[in-house]
Amino acid sequence: DELSLLHGLLRHERVITLVGPGGAGKTRLAVQAGWQALPDFEDGVWIVPLMAVTSPDLFYFAISEALQLPANSGMDPQKQIVNHLRGKHLLLILDNFEQLIPAAGLLPGLLQQAPQVTALITSRERLNLYGECTFDLAGMDNPQSATPEAVAASGAGLLFLQNAQRARPNFALSPGNSAAIQRICLLVEGIPLALELAGTWVRAMSCEQIAAQIESDLDFLAAGWQDQPQRRRSMRALLEHSWSMLSPQEQQTLRRLSVLVGRFDLPAAQAVAAMTLPELVALVDKALLH
Repeated sequence: DELSLLHGLLRHERVITLVGPGGAGKTRLAVQAGWQALPDFEDGVWIVPLMAVTSPDLFYFAISEALQLPANSGMDPQKQIVNHLRGKHLLLILDNFEQLIPAAGLLPGLLQQAPQVTALITSRERLNLYGECTFDLAGMDNPQSATPEAVAASGAGLLFLQNAQRARPNFALSPGNSAAIQRICLLVEGIPLALELAGTWVRAMSCEQIAAQIESDLDFLAAGWQDQPQRRRSMRALLEHSWSMLSPQEQQTLRRLSVLVGRFDLPAAQAVAAMTLPELVALVDKALLH
């Protein structure tokens, strides 16, 4: 459903931002959407990885490198990119934009000079650009009941099973473990990375034990994957990365809000955190509240 909706947006929107918490599958969805949209863009689909780019000054260099433009020390990178993109009909996937939010203002000027270029952006927060179409990405659909059939019919259940069988090839869904698997999916709110991390533990624990560990210890959701960046090896690392991007005031507000369990309304948020509506919306925009 998300791919279908995204494919439709790519046909009539110029700037689309996939927004969601760390581990929600933004990059995976963007890449798959790019493959599906490839026939619609005469000059191709180009992925610009921005995870390692922390300075706005390097934004154009990252695009230039992704487009495989020749190094030209005598030309301004922005001008070189504009000259290349002008007249081109292509899709730019700008992946992991959250640490470059100060550079977001550079994007409209670039797209204005390249009117047939579309930008698909993944970020933990919206860019706040005029004309930006925000696509909120939450967890996968969870099992509607504890039966094996319901688990097998859900996206979250299937992803857990896929990763569990990688860790232990003879692992199988059964009436004896389906309730625990549903509990795991609900505890992690269908977040794909959390499901992948949980699935690795079936080599050493039962599903009931995995669910109990998730309930009691956030640090349990971790893996020692050597081919993944540090912040994708545990849920705590993902949360700490998001936390580090908040201002001191936002950190204080989120810390105070943590006493509210489950749903809450604006008066409750104002009572415990003395926050304004714009401050609350800012945390929603950063995918830390929904």
